[in-house]
Amino acid sequence: MPAAGELDKKILKTVNVDNPSATDIETLLRAGLGTEWPVFDELPIPLSALGELFRQWQRHEGTPLGESPASADS
Repeated sequence: MPAAGELDKKILKTVNVDNPSATDIETLLRAGLGTEWPVFDELPIPLSALGELFRQWQRHEGTPLGESPASADS
């Protein structure tokens, strides 16, 4: 999966990144997996595993999705 920060910012208009629902998580994972989504979507995966995958993606990024470190003062 790409870094979450590389996703198009338009996705922020369709999901609630502060308190994502199961649908929001699916939308974000679909965007992150891109062309691999159809293969992933066919796998039997419990909702709790999707939530954990999302949390691990956030942890890997080092910052919650929707938040980014502030730029340094110049």
